[in-house]
Amino acid sequence: MSEGRQGWPWQVKLTLAVTIGLAVLLFGQRSLRRPWVRPLPDIRVEMTRPIVTEDELGPDSAYRLLLKAAEQAQVLPGDPVLDQAEQLGPRPINGICLLWQTCHKLHCQPWPASQPSALAERLAAIRATNQRKAPEERQEDSDLLEEALAPNALWTLEELRIAQYLADLSQGTLGLVDEALAAPVCQMPTRFSILDPGVYNPEILYPLVLRLNLHAHREAAVGNYAGAFQDISRVLGLMNLVGRGGGRDSYFPGWEWDPDTTTAYLLAQSGSVPVPVLKQAAADLLALVAAAEPFVETVRADATYNLYQAEQAYGMAASNLPARVMSPEAPVWRQRVVVAV
Repeated sequence: MSEGRQGWPWQVKLTLAVTIGLAVLLFGQRSLRRPWVRPLPDIRVEMTRPIVTEDELGPDSAYRLLLKAAEQAQVLPGDPVLDQAEQLGPRPINGICLLWQTCHKLHCQPWPASQPSALAERLAAIRATNQRKAPEERQEDSDLLEEALAPNALWTLEELRIAQYLADLSQGTLGLVDEALAAPVCQMPTRFSILDPGVYNPEILYPLVLRLNLHAHREAAVGNYAGAFQDISRVLGLMNLVGRGGGRDSYFPGWEWDPDTTTAYLLAQSGSVPVPVLKQAAADLLALVAAAEPFVETVRADATYNLYQAEQAYGMAASNLPARVMSPEAPVWRQRVVVAV
């Protein structure tokens, strides 16, 4: 057979096979990089609401008014009520803890209808009962104090005075809350970081929420049930406002909002609220639910938030980390991570 009729050399065949194989692998890899789940036609995946920064919101916006109201509701170090609480015993005495404890007390024991006895009188009665027990059953004085101040124990005069002080929200603060709820610019700043300031920090908004709950309990104790449910509506309205900032933790009624639902339930099941007031409260609550941020918008905002965080993380890794971790002393695994990023 002549040389012209001979087949290709095996080296050429191998090269051709490898080239075709690499082309197939490259094509397959690029095909698999496409998302498996794609939005249906006419389905929006971007945020509907505009992206708003803090600087774009003026003094008449709901955000600024809400921050001002929250600032006035703070219980800061040096407040006389913290000194009163410290005298009751070894309890947390920062403002948020004291507010939460007082609100929890009201969830276990209603606002007293008459002036309760002082702590010293309560302790004397408990000690007398303790002395009548067998020696092995007697409690220590610290345990007796804890029993006298337990959430399910009767109110003491000192506890009631603290609750009255904390429930005394000024009309100016309540007016700011109402202005924030009625403000035409109700958009909150778009949340791009867990470190964002403002209403996304629980330490800023939580005192206002708890004090509105205490105010509701006090109003109900004097028979102003309409005012009490108005305070509950205020808190739920604030929850709707914060939900417009984006992020699942801003949307879901978490631990910051739980006292409000408990307060509403306790007042409604007490049996003393007039039926017309209950009907109006139910209508107001349903209206607030209808005005809540749609959950799909929260999902879109949460996706935007996560993409922003990923972009920032990759940017930091690309610009800052190599100088620190690509040194000869750095572990090999850390160098590989930086190179991969």
